[in-house]
Amino acid sequence: MEEISRRLHLHVASDQPANLDLNQEWVTSSRPSAVLIPLLVTNEGPSVLLTRRADHLRSHKGEISFPGGRMELNETPHETAIREANNA
Repeated sequence: MEEISRRLHLHVASDQPANLDLNQEWVTSSRPSAVLIPLLVTNEGPSVLLTRRADHLRSHKGEISFPGGRMELNETPHETAIREANNA
């Protein structure tokens, strides 16, 4: 867990874009959203918490995903991820 934490902090502190291969047209036309990647320590070791998307959604019905969703006005990505995780 300490190594995961160290690497995440290094990545967040970096000025380098996360993915240089993303099409910029797609990026500018996309809707702001955020996800939470919950890393848990259990008796069996580290694990990741995932959710199953509802069957009534328009896209990605029933898929397994990280908790997350669209950002609301004046909301930070952190606030979005926490709100969506609490609603999961």
